[in-house]
Amino acid sequence: MNLLLFGGILITSEIDFSQFFCWNKDCTDYGIKNQGNIVLKERYGKNNHALFKCKTCKKCFSETKGTIFFELNTPDEEVLRTIAMLPEKDSIRGVARATGHSKDTICRWLEIAGTHAEEVTTYFLKNLNLTRVEVDEIWSYIKKQKNVTDEDSEECGDVYSLTAIKSDTRLLLSHHEGKRSAEDAIELFKEVEKMRSTSSPIPVFTSDDWDAFEEALINVYGKIELPQYKGIGRKPLPKLVPPDDLKYVKVLKKKVKNYVVETVQRIIFGDPDEIFEMLGADADSYIGTSYAERINLTIRTSLARFIRKGMNFSKTKRMHQKAIDLFQAWYNFIKPHKSLRLKIDSGNRKWFQRTPAMAEGITDHIWSLKELLTFRVPVQ
Repeated sequence: MNLLLFGGILITSEIDFSQFFCWNKDCTDYGIKNQGNIVLKERYGKNNHALFKCKTCKKCFSETKGTIFFELNTPDEEVLRTIAMLPEKDSIRGVARATGHSKDTICRWLEIAGTHAEEVTTYFLKNLNLTRVEVDEIWSYIKKQKNVTDEDSEECGDVYSLTAIKSDTRLLLSHHEGKRSAEDAIELFKEVEKMRSTSSPIPVFTSDDWDAFEEALINVYGKIELPQYKGIGRKPLPKLVPPDDLKYVKVLKKKVKNYVVETVQRIIFGDPDEIFEMLGADADSYIGTSYAERINLTIRTSLARFIRKGMNFSKTKRMHQKAIDLFQAWYNFIKPHKSLRLKIDSGNRKWFQRTPAMAEGITDHIWSLKELLTFRVPVQ
């Protein structure tokens, strides 16, 4: 507890100054926490926010700097209640009717929250030990599904969200919105590769029977090889070939009248024995894309804009991406997963609930929405 003097009156403060740092880039203590240089200057506004001062550079900044509440006049709890509805299948207009805020205001809050959530995800999801990654795609559309004309923006029409999930901890690694092309798949795998630890081997990738994933993997992980010239005809051109440690399995599903009657696993890259060893499985074990398909179902049942044959579709690609950015952080840090819970013997409590971030070892507790949206990402 800190003692502060205001107008000759001694009051107490519960602020933990060790969690704040100076935002002045010219300050020698810029971005460094717990330096003892941050003090409370005053409180301001109807939300009674604290105004801090850096003793090193004498510059002042708000306690909301680095959170979604910075420069917002609406009470913090009201903003949180409104944003909390969005990953729970509520549409923008529905939230507007329930809260009394305009849809433009809610869209602005969603954009701010999505941007902040993306920064939190980027900060925490790095140097990961990846063993098995499942990839899949989920369809939606921007502004209109049919009758797209040349006068419409290029982003109108079908849009596919390519998703990658870490199978063992259910961690939603990345998503990419595009037109379901090999270029879009390449961007997805590039993002996954950025998260992989240098000490971690290339994971075993599994997907459905979409050729673009195979092409993208070769483009991201492949090496250039010059085929041997046999002295006849033109010299062969260099080509990309998969490295020996790249492992990729396609899962083919045969359907009869929309029912899956057979599932076939086809190893595209890699040695089968090495793949089963990495997965800790034997040759009779099932290899599929069930976790990637399940996350797509969770997206479709959590975000109103993904509901088929509805009126809640995204109007711009940017807002579409921001909604999924917020969902990704909510899914990884806030939403407990039944398949990840641990059985414990603690009185009346039988289960210890966990989120994907907890299972991955990123955090030791279930985050609240406020904790997510007020987490100050350290200066990189």
